[in-house]
Amino acid sequence: MPPNVLLIVLDTARADVFEPYGAPPGASPTVGQLASRGAALTAYSTANWTVPSHASMFTGVLPRDLGLTQVAGGDRTRCRAPLSASAGTNLVKKLQDAGWATRGVSANPWISTDSGFGVGFDELLSVVSPRRPRMHDASLRGRLRWALDGMLARADHGAQQVEQVIDGWIAEVDADRPFFWFVNLLECHSPYLPPLPYNDLPPWRRAQVAEEARQFLNLDSVFRVCAGNMTVPAPALARMGHLYRRAITLMDDWLARVLTALDRARLLDDTQVIITSDHGENLGESGLIGHAFSLDERLLRIPFVTAGPLDLRDTAPLSLAGVPRRLADALGLADHPWQEQTDDVIVAQHDGVTTPDSPQMQDAARRWGLSADSVHRLSRSLTTATDTRWKLLVEHDGWEQVFDLGTDPLEQRPLPVDAAPAETVARLRKAVDAALTGVEPAPTDAEVGPPAEDTDVAALEEQMRLLGYL
Repeated sequence: MPPNVLLIVLDTARADVFEPYGAPPGASPTVGQLASRGAALTAYSTANWTVPSHASMFTGVLPRDLGLTQVAGGDRTRCRAPLSASAGTNLVKKLQDAGWATRGVSANPWISTDSGFGVGFDELLSVVSPRRPRMHDASLRGRLRWALDGMLARADHGAQQVEQVIDGWIAEVDADRPFFWFVNLLECHSPYLPPLPYNDLPPWRRAQVAEEARQFLNLDSVFRVCAGNMTVPAPALARMGHLYRRAITLMDDWLARVLTALDRARLLDDTQVIITSDHGENLGESGLIGHAFSLDERLLRIPFVTAGPLDLRDTAPLSLAGVPRRLADALGLADHPWQEQTDDVIVAQHDGVTTPDSPQMQDAARRWGLSADSVHRLSRSLTTATDTRWKLLVEHDGWEQVFDLGTDPLEQRPLPVDAAPAETVARLRKAVDAALTGVEPAPTDAEVGPPAEDTDVAALEEQMRLLGYL
């Protein structure tokens, strides 16, 4: 019987906070141990946020070709038609057709059946964090309750519920059928408020970081910071970074329990475990926070740690869009649709949320006093290509710059294009040009599958507000 596959996406987790990628001992010992008996690959996302990166990971297609670099109005149902149209290249669907039992559970409201990500899944469950979505209540009562919740630090982002779901799956395993299980964990996503004991700050400081999250991690503030219109104080950034890393440790401990449960059920030896992320996070680097408006390496470099009966190792960098091909080849899936990567160049894409002269952007410019440069930062579309040493960044108005990631890993010193080897630039520009020539976006008005129940939709929308999506 073919092996099982457990694909765990640690949403918003950047590579450098894990031990195999340079984090100090104790940061993620379970992931480190997994890498020691398997591999930690050099991996990149195809985009800077959830929907396009997951779509690439499931379909092997770049976001722009799917029409999913942005989702108009934050309306999850607009994802349904593009994802349904790409069912022929969907990894989960191919595994389902080949006999795998396919189950998923997601703490991220974007990755749900309501959003169209149920393609190929026998079951895709959504869990909602027990944390009360009070962060956006600006009343005195609301702010005090939010501060109290932060000080008590009792609620996680859904990890405990996800663990209970997996325990149920383990109890129901069909010994005669391999499984593919997908998990999305949201613990290190903003507002970076892990529960005790992972939130190791004193009570008064926990209340303070809750207030800092309310002030700086709402959607407007993230936009303004990334536009250069607002600055987050350095001590607040340091506290955010500390709790972000503590949330990584929470997920590492969670992983240890899940792997132990699989081992006790005698399933682990026959299961390929994959730990990865959909994108990373900016924590003040280059004046950026969150994961928007940029294709910075902190957003694109992600972990990809795997161990099990399959050999997924390769010295070439891996794009999330290359995951279906890599896994299909290792599993021996016949007649799959994914092409072999022919060049060690990784591409990522970002399209502006709106145009500079749109009413929404002009209204934001008036409210926040944005300069023309700030408006440009929020509305520009970008494509990048990297061979892991050199990185070419192209704006769609034709402006280009190069970064030498070997000497400038934080991308503080952009270089003129002629500063890089001409042959390297030609390879990178060829990849960018190909990524700029996409198909027409799929229609977004078709209904695909039943929507979630009204109560589920309301809960997911509250979760989206808490996470800063609305």
